[in-house]
Amino acid sequence: MDTRVRQIVEGFERLLRLTESSFLATVESEPGQPIVVKDLNETEYRDVRVSATDGKSGFILNPKKGSWIIVSRISNSNQLYISMVSEVDSVEIMGGVNGGLIKIEALETKLNQLITEVNALKTDYVGHTHSTPAGLSTAPAVPFTGAFSQFKKADFENDKVTH
Repeated sequence: MDTRVRQIVEGFERLLRLTESSFLATVESEPGQPIVVKDLNETEYRDVRVSATDGKSGFILNPKKGSWIIVSRISNSNQLYISMVSEVDSVEIMGGVNGGLIKIEALETKLNQLITEVNALKTDYVGHTHSTPAGLSTAPAVPFTGAFSQFKKADFENDKVTH
């Protein structure tokens, strides 16, 4: 066999020995770790990781049950992880130790409602009178008579992470 044909045969042999590095599957289990998936041939895979790392830090996309995913192999091992998802049930960043993301519009509304209520209390305090035997007396002078400022979401919003 000549050298060129031999190279082609060897190339096909190497290609046939390769294991599939990624495949399409659906999520069969509820969100959480580990995850159970089924490929297009209905083969079930258990203990599929949600990330190639330990799954305790970084950026984790937890897929919805029934969603389509791409499962990839870690190097030449039998460990599988989810590399892409079609539908996300939840997102976890850096272990989720800081709780959920803030709904910025709702926070801004609540904070400004608080400022309105504080301003109303201040107005009532400054304008109230007392009944005394000598007649009505006004409240003592209040050092702060200005209005409390409104909150602006730009003051506390990180627009690099949105939802």
